[in-house]
Amino acid sequence: MIPMSADAATECLILTSLDFRSKEFAAFGRIDSYNAWLLECDMEPTYRFHKRVLQLLQWRCPPNRWFLRTPAHSPFLPALDAVYPDARFVMTHRDVSKVIPSNMTFVLALTHAFTDEQDLRDLARHMVDFWEQALQRLVAFRDDGNDHRFFDIDFVDFQNDPLREIERLYDWLGEPLTDEARQRMGAWWAAQATERQSAAKIDFAELGIPIEELRERFAFYNDRYARSAH
Repeated sequence: MIPMSADAATECLILTSLDFRSKEFAAFGRIDSYNAWLLECDMEPTYRFHKRVLQLLQWRCPPNRWFLRTPAHSPFLPALDAVYPDARFVMTHRDVSKVIPSNMTFVLALTHAFTDEQDLRDLARHMVDFWEQALQRLVAFRDDGNDHRFFDIDFVDFQNDPLREIERLYDWLGEPLTDEARQRMGAWWAAQATERQSAAKIDFAELGIPIEELRERFAFYNDRYARSAH
């Protein structure tokens, strides 16, 4: 479902897992009390640990600037900002009614290794509740004087012409985009074409959540950012 290799990018969510405060654990089993605690815990010490790991990894070697990725940062941006006050944010946007089934496919694949009793509807309800809170917090962070630090990419635009969106991003970052980098990105995208189509998708009706309810709950986000939802 996600191309992985020893020299490829991966989510820095793994670093927060080392401090035991991570959304990663929720993908391995039904741990409702932990999930509730995670949303309310103090994440600033975790981001300080996160920073120490990055400092160790770059000790006496590049990079001097990190490009990090995980949507699990979304509900904790004030804590992240306290540790990384110069951070800038790249945010991709997609209709939530399409994100949830896609994410459920991935989570079910992970939990399959740990349990024979997968409750699809319970997992879906938890996921919807979590991401509603996460996105509300993210929008509040943006509205609190931080909107200029965000670069927005629509999912459909990226799928249609990824290099064009990458060019816009590099221009916003003030980073050079070399011909070699363009060629390597294009080659990687072409090589992964088969992998991107391989995962079977869950039918939304299986989740037990009316799509009208989902659209109503996430209207605050879809109406503002997810152009592909209209």
